[in-house]
Amino acid sequence: MMDMHVGNKLGKVDSYHFGGLSELADNYDVFLIEALGVVHDGVAPFCGSRDCLRQLKALGKQVVVMSETSDDLSEMNRNLRLLGISEDMYDDVLSTANGARSNFIKDIDPERILSISHQPDGLSACCKETPQAVFDELRW
Repeated sequence: MMDMHVGNKLGKVDSYHFGGLSELADNYDVFLIEALGVVHDGVAPFCGSRDCLRQLKALGKQVVVMSETSDDLSEMNRNLRLLGISEDMYDDVLSTANGARSNFIKDIDPERILSISHQPDGLSACCKETPQAVFDELRW
């Protein structure tokens, strides 16, 4: 268990014990997950990140791995494979080079999309740019 902070309807932040992404998974259909800093450290995947991706896929969730690199999609897929993140663990990749959102995301209600990125104080989970949670590591 880890501490997590969750924004409430008043915009204030509350803390509670967070067991993993499984506690948020039912609320969202699409997970936009930053690669570097969330899934891996540039050398190896973080403990629990591959299991988390597999669990999301097993639930039928759409998983998009994001990167702020200029790599094209084939290069991103290759780099993820080298880190042990196989293509069956995600649906699509987005990078600075390919810019726009995946086509399937355009038809999804923005309230059903959770974006997880690396921030100075931990991992941030946001829906429509509103913080939903801050936690230490990606785990199921």
